[in-house]
Amino acid sequence: MVLGGIPYYLNMLDNSLSVTQNLDKLCFGKDARLRREYRGLFASLFKSPAQHEAIVRALSKKTIGLSREDILKCTKLADGGSFSKALNELEMCGFIRTYRPFGNEKRGTLYQLCDFYTAFYLRFIEGSDSSLQQFWVHYNTTPAHGSWSGFAFEQVCLQHIGQIRVRLGISGIISSACSWRSKSEDSNAQVDLVIDRNDGVIDLCEIKYIQGEYLLDKSEDSKLKDRRNQFIRETRTKKAVRTVMITTYGLKKNAYSNDYPIEVTANDLFSQ
Repeated sequence: MVLGGIPYYLNMLDNSLSVTQNLDKLCFGKDARLRREYRGLFASLFKSPAQHEAIVRALSKKTIGLSREDILKCTKLADGGSFSKALNELEMCGFIRTYRPFGNEKRGTLYQLCDFYTAFYLRFIEGSDSSLQQFWVHYNTTPAHGSWSGFAFEQVCLQHIGQIRVRLGISGIISSACSWRSKSEDSNAQVDLVIDRNDGVIDLCEIKYIQGEYLLDKSEDSKLKDRRNQFIRETRTKKAVRTVMITTYGLKKNAYSNDYPIEVTANDLFSQ
């Protein structure tokens, strides 16, 4: 969620320290190696990186992503071949991804920052006080940390859709992955991962990050069922629609968890 599984970064970890201590050492000290890493990252990959950096900075401020028009508005860059080339290069290098809403509407294409280190750097490392000791130790209990954790875990899931398909038992079924957001002005309902299958089923994947088993209560259960009903109503799909829970450690068993028999955990994301 911080280092993106990049071997070069993972090799910097000290096995004698906790993950939190490692992040303080690598990212937040005055001479921390990953505090300096960002400066040369784009210059080492792109001949003229100014546009690339501007695009990434704009996307870092809007986690759900921006349309091409919104990126141009935020960056004040000129529309044209150079801008298109920068977008394509960022996507090819894995800094950003494009995704479309359910129904594959091309006009709704969004660009989203998906490089873990870059997102973490721009959100937390840049501008942090390098003189503070144990910055991350103290910060990882704040609401901002919780918000970032949810977004970062979603990105981990989106980069492991193949493993999710295997866990769901549909690796041999043709399917497409997309997102869905309600078009109703009175609703902000959204599902970041929708798996539309050729066997007449749609999986709405609800991604939840928590350090422990996820507890579904009456209120959350009601929200999930309302969201599913709203999806069916707005999309007018004739397919069977089911809700799949993707969590770090699974659901805590109770009366409500029985309605969600299909679960995916963090371990499943890294299975062979």
